[in-house]
Amino acid sequence: MNTRFLCTLCFSISFVVLVGSVAMAETREQRELKMAEKSVLSSIAVFGSPKGRELCAREPLACAGADKAELGLALIGARNSGPSVYVLVHLLRFRMDGSLSEDFECYVLKHAAQARPYLKQVKPGEIAKLCQSEVQQLIANDPKSFAGLDTNSVCADEQSIQKRSKELVRAIDAGSKCPQEQF
Repeated sequence: MNTRFLCTLCFSISFVVLVGSVAMAETREQRELKMAEKSVLSSIAVFGSPKGRELCAREPLACAGADKAELGLALIGARNSGPSVYVLVHLLRFRMDGSLSEDFECYVLKHAAQARPYLKQVKPGEIAKLCQSEVQQLIANDPKSFAGLDTNSVCADEQSIQKRSKELVRAIDAGSKCPQEQF
């Protein structure tokens, strides 16, 4: 009887662990969104770091091709799912300029109906701190490559996030769109 009880108990525990691990397994979309977010972060960080700028100037081949931030943004913005639009809106935490900023705005406007509630609910202080933490982790994982990286060159401050989210809500409310040939 003791053996039977132990076998039943082991089976039950194995089943609970198996079901729990399956329930916690990430979907393909979740994995791709994480990868895309990390691409945006790392690209902005590399171009914001002294070593990254030096490498691109010294070895143009190292920085040739499509920018990882633009590719990451395109992957996030291409989907029309709630999780993708949520991640898209939370990219507000990064300091974006130039074409990356323009593309970001167009993707938000493309997903206006889904993006608006997320923009209204965004917590600038929280996502600004999240970005600071992500950059600190990036530096901790590779201090040699990211020596001299200022987190403020990667992360938007709380006021900028708040201002940008309000501007995007106003643009959505005004029915703003990007040219169809761009998106």
